[in-house]
Amino acid sequence: MKICKLEIKNIRNFKDLKLDLNYPLVIINGENAAGKTNLLESIYFLALTKSFKKGKEIDVILKGEELGIIKGFFETEDKENLEIEFVINTKKISKLNGAVRPMKDIIGNAEIVIFTVDDLDIINEPSKKRRFLNILISLLDKKYFFDLSEYEKVIKRRNKTLILLRLGRSKIQELDFWNERIANLGESIIRKRKSIIDKINEILKSSAFFDKLLFLQYEPQCFSAEKIMRQLKERIERDVAMGQTTVGPHRDIIKFNLGGIDLESYGSRGEKRSAIIDLKRAEIELIKTEKNILPIFLLDDVFSELDSNNTNNVLKLIGNQQTIITTIHLDNVKDFFKKAKIYKIENGEIKNDQ
Repeated sequence: MKICKLEIKNIRNFKDLKLDLNYPLVIINGENAAGKTNLLESIYFLALTKSFKKGKEIDVILKGEELGIIKGFFETEDKENLEIEFVINTKKISKLNGAVRPMKDIIGNAEIVIFTVDDLDIINEPSKKRRFLNILISLLDKKYFFDLSEYEKVIKRRNKTLILLRLGRSKIQELDFWNERIANLGESIIRKRKSIIDKINEILKSSAFFDKLLFLQYEPQCFSAEKIMRQLKERIERDVAMGQTTVGPHRDIIKFNLGGIDLESYGSRGEKRSAIIDLKRAEIELIKTEKNILPIFLLDDVFSELDSNNTNNVLKLIGNQQTIITTIHLDNVKDFFKKAKIYKIENGEIKNDQ
């Protein structure tokens, strides 16, 4: 699959951008804050219906404007044309091939794998490990995406009830409904995570970067709805005191294990970064296997944080899939100049192309 054209209006620092991306390899060169990451964010938005950045969705709109538009023109593996559009205001309108469609019909049409500087810290941060899994599984399974979205809403509602209980403004019985929803949704999420991690580990067995076995170790608090429900009830006093739900897949633990050693605790900086690169390789391979689609590969200025060995490892991932690279320094990708379309970006505008 590939994205052929991107149109952005009043999004971040883009006033009105129309960009031809119909090339196997595209390099976006520019300084910090020029708009490189914002451009990849827009492509990500078309695939997953939301930004990968933190903050309110309405914040993506250019300051002083009332609405923003992101539109992408794609070509599928079957050479069919696909058009995805988002109009963002106080509400978000999604369109597929020109027709207004619900979000559930949009997600999963455009397959991407994104690699950002933030991903380099996945191993050290539990929330980023879970987020990585959530993004990958959402691209593969729409039901997971909506189960997860509903689960996150239920957790917020239960946490609000816990705070009211602590203040004496609610009754303990009001937790029953939320407990049941968390247990049922939680079991579905955990089972899907376990299935995908097993498949990732199969791919990681053929690592190109390690002579030791790299695998992900998944440690949910419990697997069944029954056990989740039991723990929710057992921890009510603690949860009320904290004002937070301490049981469920939002607290899952995922460990990176290299040759029997926990990378988070004992891995070197270089080993951790090599592991993340290998994880991205597995992500590309899994989407290819599960959906028979080569995903669009987005690389957001990761080279500035990598040594020469790991830079070469990332470049090895550039295969037959369309790849879009952002970089401050063109020297990092000079070996690809002959087969790449290169754009220079400044303050949200394409100044020249090569």
